Amino acid sequence: MSQQMIPGHMVLEGPFVFDNGTVPRLEISYAVGGQPSPDGENVVFVCPPFTASPFVTDWWQGLFGDGKHFDPHSHCIVSVAPLGSAYGTTGPMSNAPNGTPYLHGFPEITVRDLARVNQLLLDELGIKKVGFLVGPSLGGMVALEMAIMRPFLAENLVLI
Repeated sequence: MSQQMIPGHMVLEGPFVFDNGTVPRLEISYAVGGQPSPDGENVVFVCPPFTASPFVTDWWQGLFGDGKHFDPHSHCIVSVAPLGSAYGTTGPMSNAPNGTPYLHGFPEITVRDLARVNQLLLDELGIKKVGFLVGPSLGGMVALEMAIMRPFLAENLVLI
């Protein structure tokens, strides 16, 4: 039986402060496949490249999915839609408080901003430790920043 990635969405009311600005409300879209173990050792947190959705089993089939290295039957795979991407996390096309898209008024995003959003998601999901922190391309830089910000978060880093 196939284990699907389940979409998730969370909203954080109150200001989110970027390195270069603030938004009054932050939405984070993500996907989860599998169940986390109490110690978090089976959690695989993926920081996708900017152009990829949080559904890693769709775009990274060589590594994620049934019978693959990271199988949602034995791992809990968590992946986030990057801040500013077109996959549901707040970005330039999101509506500002005046009801129109932020467009060029959206704060410039840094790697640290992306890492902080990912950590907010982990906190909201109650995940304090992960077995693998994975990131290709820009996601690799984000994963590295997360490891620097929280040195005991990940047992293993997979930076591609």
